[in-house]
Amino acid sequence: MKTAIEKLKEGIELLKLPAKENTIRYLLRYYELILQWNEKINLVSRAEKDIAKNHILDSLSIYYLLKGNYLLDFGSGAGFPGIPLKILNNNIILDIVEAKKKKAVFLREVKREFKLHDVRIYNLDIRQFQSNRLYDVITARMVGSIKKIVQLTAGFLKDDGRIITFKGERLATELEEAKETLNRYGLSVVEIQKKIFTKGTICVLSAI
Repeated sequence: MKTAIEKLKEGIELLKLPAKENTIRYLLRYYELILQWNEKINLVSRAEKDIAKNHILDSLSIYYLLKGNYLLDFGSGAGFPGIPLKILNNNIILDIVEAKKKKAVFLREVKREFKLHDVRIYNLDIRQFQSNRLYDVITARMVGSIKKIVQLTAGFLKDDGRIITFKGERLATELEEAKETLNRYGLSVVEIQKKIFTKGTICVLSAI
């Protein structure tokens, strides 16, 4: 059975990511922190057998879909996808909104341990979130339907920004249900990619 670091290295090579050895060590330490904290709080499902592939590499798979430096990660949970992306590219200016207090505490510990600059962690519901900036990219991974994501986050998006969503098998249905909402905010689908490490798709929304 492959070790976590072997999986990370293979995945990063497959994705052709610009990751140095030090970056991979940080990703491995992040993986280890998740395992340690998951014994106390439910960061990811205890039944999860492959955090490195199904969460960390899945998060990194959108790296080449990013644009600009300002990223809002909505409903980040254990930090996916924002923290792996920040570890890979320290130029990212990251705001994380996570409603669950214990998960927000974990995210602050990750920020402290890795000395991550330009990272702000907000422990609140997205409906309470206020920001002094607009974002180039908003990410939403497993936090609800496309309609809900757009309704809650589109107001924080730059005119030429994009929303990147991680979706399952209901993408076509969700897009149909969100049609009126997408039109209201002037958004359309600009790219759909099949996920590499898990089932489902990546759906990118941007201004028409």
